[in-house]
Amino acid sequence: PSCIVYKSAAPGDYECGSAAKQLLEQSPTSLITYNKRIKGQLYSDCKAFIDLMRYPFQIDADRDGYPVYHLVVGNQTFDKTPVEVDIDFMTWMIRQAERKTGIPCENIVVTYPAYFNDRQKEATIVAASHIPRDQTGQSYVRLLNLLPEPIAAAIATNSQPSLETRHIVVYDFG
Repeated sequence: PSCIVYKSAAPGDYECGSAAKQLLEQSPTSLITYNKRIKGQLYSDCKAFIDLMRYPFQIDADRDGYPVYHLVVGNQTFDKTPVEVDIDFMTWMIRQAERKTGIPCENIVVTYPAYFNDRQKEATIVAASHIPRDQTGQSYVRLLNLLPEPIAAAIATNSQPSLETRHIVVYDFG
């Protein structure tokens, strides 16, 4: 699941996916879901969605008009922007892939929902470009491409060369 829970304000102290959902009861005021629907949007453009979701923490507009989450863990209160949340989530996904494959990740291709507007795409690029640097000061990964999810699915589906005629339909149910 596309969710993240912060266990404290310390950098890297968070869980994502199923592990985050399991911590929901322990940390309901720091579990973020549907970040992609808020990222890159002006607060005024996504306020109705924020109200509908009834997040158990405050979300306000920053000085530029973009949303900022005010998270609470124990007696700590800290802020995260949707782009910062995206950076943490991408970092987590990369580290999971490295842990499972044993291969360092140097390059990534990031996908986005087909409905994303230009600001949402730009916010995704900013997040992918700010994944934490390693000890040498080099970027952790390099963003090779940003693709709409249906196109990425079509490329992945058609990546096996074949001599037989195939018909492939890709539809975005999002």
